Amino acid sequence: MPRGDIALVKLAAGAPGIRRVWDDGPQQALVCHEEAWQRWQREGVAPVCQHMRRDHVFRPNEPLARRLDHAARLAQAGDAAAATQLQRLWREAAAFYP
Repeated sequence: MPRGDIALVKLAAGAPGIRRVWDDGPQQALVCHEEAWQRWQREGVAPVCQHMRRDHVFRPNEPLARRLDHAARLAQAGDAAAATQLQRLWREAAAFYP
């Protein structure tokens, strides 16, 4: 995938995040926050990136990201039904890598 593509990523405890792809490898992708991406474009400062398993990187989907965020917040507060819903919602996400 081209550097700079926007991706939906699965963070700790199943929370969603929106990140920019910096680089990818056979099993992991390097992703960065939007602010770091913008700084790189303005100032040439390479962003600090996070390694993500490729199966935790998905095509961007803003409506799904909002639903994932809501379910993740409830699940983190101890709502067992929301935790189950969170797992179901992640299955709706389209893989970024084939």
